[in-house]
Order: sequence, then structure tokens, then C-alpha cells
Amino acid sequence: MPCPIKSQPDPFGEALRKDGVLVNPFQRKPVPMILGHEEVRRLAKDWKTFSSDAPMRVPIPSEESVRTVRQLPLEVDPPDHGDYREIAEPFYNRAKLPEVIERVEGLVRNLLADTLRREPIEIVSEFAIPLQSRALGFLLNMPESEADVWIGWGTHVFRSTDGSLAADGSSKGAAASSKNAAHYGDRGLGCLVFTHDGIRSF
Repeated sequence: MPCPIKSQPDPFGEALRKDGVLVNPFQRKPVPMILGHEEVRRLAKDWKTFSSDAPMRVPIPSEESVRTVRQLPLEVDPPDHGDYREIAEPFYNRAKLPEVIERVEGLVRNLLADTLRREPIEIVSEFAIPLQSRALGFLLNMPESEADVWIGWGTHVFRSTDGSLAADGSSKGAAASSKNAAHYGDRGLGCLVFTHDGIRSF
């Protein structure tokens, strides 16, 4: 049986053959999409032209209406980006620790076993989000109760399942940032909140 995906026309084919850029209208503004892998890698290094120093506007659509806190280290340019990355890197390197690997493998086994016992299952909300949230909690050395909060947020902190802004989106984001700073200190991303306040007032 032929693959149905391969039989579909390539929506990026013409732009790739032309100049590798596909311009899409979004929120009444033209947004260029860079299609070539090597070109994306090259442009990603040109932070002076393609700056990330745009609080709340790096994501598309922008999140100015739902949060006032920068996403660190994503929404800063070098050299600040390197400073924040140096602070965050040890948490992500925890993925190499045997005890963290064991916990994540155990999490996957348990979720799969539970999934196989149930029929039907909503794979995003009942499998993917719990897996992502609990594994991230292990990685960032956060209390397991924090993963329950993230799971409750669903697929997006600020948006509902239909894509519209969630009524409590901004309060959830503010609460998470405040909680990190107040309770976790050198655990998880609390260290970035303190550094954010200490290095520069945004």
C-alpha cells in the first residue's frame, strides 16, 4: 500500500526550489519561514540580525497579553544567554546521571503498563503530558507535586485546547515564576529567577 503522505503535494516544495523562504501571513503581519536546515543553522548564529532580545515576542503568537516574565535563557542574546545557559546546564546534565535515568525508565515502564491496561486512552492528556511533566520534574530536581501542577495545565500554559487564550493563563504563569523564586532557590529554575533579578532589571 503506497504511503498516503508521499502522495500529497509538498507545501514547501516550490519555496525550497526558489529561495528557501516561505512567507506566511500571521496576525496581519508577514512572517518568513526559513526552510533549509543548513540555512536555519546559519541564521540561528546571527543573533545580531535575528535577535531573541524580544520579551514575550519570541513565541508565535506573541504572549505579551498573558505574561510579563521573560523565558530564560530563550529571550536574551549573547553574552547574557551564555550566562543563563551556564546556570541551567547542570540541571539538564542530570539526564546523564544513573539515578535520573533509572527514574525516567521506571516512569516510562509504569505509564506504558497503565496504558496497555486501559482502553481507550487519550494519548496526549493521559500519556504524553504526564510523561513530559514528570520527566521534566526529575530533570530539574523539583518536587513530584510540581509535575501535577504542570499536568493540570494541559497542552499549553496560556491557551485553551481550542487555541484561545485561557482565562487564567497569565495568573498561572505569574504563580509559577513566583513559586520558583520563593520556594526552590537553587532547585530547578528558581536559580534563573534569582539571576534574572540580580543581573539586570528587565
